Amino acid sequence: LIKIGTKLGKKWDFSIDPCSGQSGWTNENNVTCDCNISNDTLCHVTAMAIQGSGLHGPIPSEIRLLDKMIDLCV
Repeated sequence: LIKIGTKLGKKWDFSIDPCSGQSGWTNENNVTCDCNISNDTLCHVTAMAIQGSGLHGPIPSEIRLLDKMIDLCV
């Protein structure tokens, strides 16, 4: 997410875990995670909504690293 945010020009606050559900990630940045994927102890980003953020340009190639992503709303 850090690389994606940098390329998109987003100023995401990584002092807060994006999968924590705390304000700043669930509202303003619309990141959804799944922490119950079987055989894994990590939380994974499964959805992002970045429409309406005033972003321009291509979707960063690093998005492919989010291999559990099932929904990207641009």
